[in-house]
Amino acid sequence: MTTTREQNKESAIIDTDVILSDLEVVARAGEIGFPLITNSILEEINSKKSNPDFLVARNSKSIIRRIINQIPVSLVSFPCGKPLRNDDTIKQFEFGKATLFILYRNFDNRITEAKLDIAKDYDLIFLTNNQSNKSLADNRGIRAVEWLPKNKEYKNRINSSAKINSFKKVKSVSHLTGKAPQPKKIPCENDFVCMNNNKTMQLGAKIGAGGEGKIYEINGDKRVIKIYHAKQLTNNRISKLNLMTSRSIARKGICWPEHLVFSPDGYVVGFITQRAMGFTLQKSLFVKELLLQKFPNWKRENLVKLCITLLEHFQNLHSLNVLVGDINPLNIFVDGDGTEVYIVDADSFQVEGFPCPVGTSNFSPPNLQNVNFKSTLRNIEDELFAVTTMLFMILLPGKHPYSHQGGETPQKNIKQGNFAYPLDVMHWGKKISIGPWRDIWSHLPNDLKEMFYNTFKNKKRYSIREWLDEFYTYQQEIQTGYMTNEIYPLGLQVPRGKGVIVDCSLCPKKI
Repeated sequence: MTTTREQNKESAIIDTDVILSDLEVVARAGEIGFPLITNSILEEINSKKSNPDFLVARNSKSIIRRIINQIPVSLVSFPCGKPLRNDDTIKQFEFGKATLFILYRNFDNRITEAKLDIAKDYDLIFLTNNQSNKSLADNRGIRAVEWLPKNKEYKNRINSSAKINSFKKVKSVSHLTGKAPQPKKIPCENDFVCMNNNKTMQLGAKIGAGGEGKIYEINGDKRVIKIYHAKQLTNNRISKLNLMTSRSIARKGICWPEHLVFSPDGYVVGFITQRAMGFTLQKSLFVKELLLQKFPNWKRENLVKLCITLLEHFQNLHSLNVLVGDINPLNIFVDGDGTEVYIVDADSFQVEGFPCPVGTSNFSPPNLQNVNFKSTLRNIEDELFAVTTMLFMILLPGKHPYSHQGGETPQKNIKQGNFAYPLDVMHWGKKISIGPWRDIWSHLPNDLKEMFYNTFKNKKRYSIREWLDEFYTYQQEIQTGYMTNEIYPLGLQVPRGKGVIVDCSLCPKKI
């Protein structure tokens, strides 16, 4: 039954351009009335999924995904109580935390006329930001209102302030052998090193060490310096560093070699780079106890922000023909809310004929299992497999996509394409590892699950842009309440319309 309060509200048709530019219009309009679209508008929305405008295409896919994944409630009248005419039907859908109504009417491909006819027939408000449609509505005596969205526009955060020449694409490995001229002493704490411009810098405390060298703070500077062990100072390495420092990759989060540093007697001993902040993924996000300790306030949206930032880093590097190569949870640091992400060990990136000399089997596609990375140039498809693996392990914190219960090793599963997670969550296999992974997988958007499935099962590769598109949509759906914001959701997601109401055995409530 329609209440007096509901009768005082009005239904308003939201024009196509309005909802595609601002999904929040549904919630905002719902505060003062009943937001409604027509099936003709829905067809317009569906036709925009491949629109060159990123925001329009993203919102189009998000709207269609929400609609098709629901079993709506059929109404016998408008929510404000107006009776339906002729053969019109109206259905109620959940739209995040709001409600959206769709009115269906047979129309003969007259999309604009169809929505205006409905607004006229029912004396509905017509929200539009299309001047042509507003003029048509005004001429027909329809109450047309120009909708002003909030100042929330999609902004590509990729640094494009300066044009940087891309590195060359090559097909053969550079073979430079021999040890480079050695300094009398490898600098260490409190020693001075020199820059190309003869400026000197003093090494501070050692903050890290590995097989290639040591990382030092710089007294009076926020950056750090990597000093190589003597045996790592080869002609091949120094030639690669000379090539890398010829480009200024000044993007926060990519710890690119900025300048060569020299010993006091004039020999190359390392390079200067920005300092990574926060924690490695391996020692924070990929262990539940550490995740809760390091990032106690994080939600699933933070994981999605992390994926977006990481993807933007990859897109920036790939635009310069640079491949990271050894993508693994020890060379990615994260801090803050997920938008501060650092990729370290950039001197190992693949640049022109200089391959990334190391690799991690769990992040290598089938064709790169058990290869010699020092003599192998990766391609973009190889990189995209590693990127997708990392995205999966961020969303299912720490769980490898080819980790099976009672199965083969991840390496063998990679070769055989044994991916245990199904597209249809109603038909589970028995190989998914014990833990929260099944529940998390069930709560991922269907399109995202399909992309993972096609990558790990069918060997398909999606571009960075396609992944960004999907993750921006996922972020938006979390923000509007359509998808869960819990990192570890409790229980499987029940498809809309397929749930049942039962009596709780512990309280009088129905669940």
